[in-house]
Amino acid sequence: MAASLVWFIQMSLFLFLFIGENIVNSLGIQRNGLLDYIFENKWTVFFVAFLIGNILQSSLLATKAFEIYKGKHLVWSALEKGHVPQLRDLMYAFDKVDVRFDVM
Repeated sequence: MAASLVWFIQMSLFLFLFIGENIVNSLGIQRNGLLDYIFENKWTVFFVAFLIGNILQSSLLATKAFEIYKGKHLVWSALEKGHVPQLRDLMYAFDKVDVRFDVM
């Protein structure tokens, strides 16, 4: 939900960047320093909004889910265990489902 809101705000800002100057001028709205800066630096504002928006969205959508299946059998779930597996965790989990690794 929050990630969708960030996306909507980001897309609205992108739209405003490229058609907002015409809207502001046609409505006769007095431009202040912020609007002047935005309209004079559209691409800079676009890329900053793109980067910040994507960082916010990815942090809001991060689930830290990591799962391994053998067929339909769940071998490891970071959501159930509460942490990302270490090598010994994986070796133990695979050993329980009869998966062996040859060590050279």
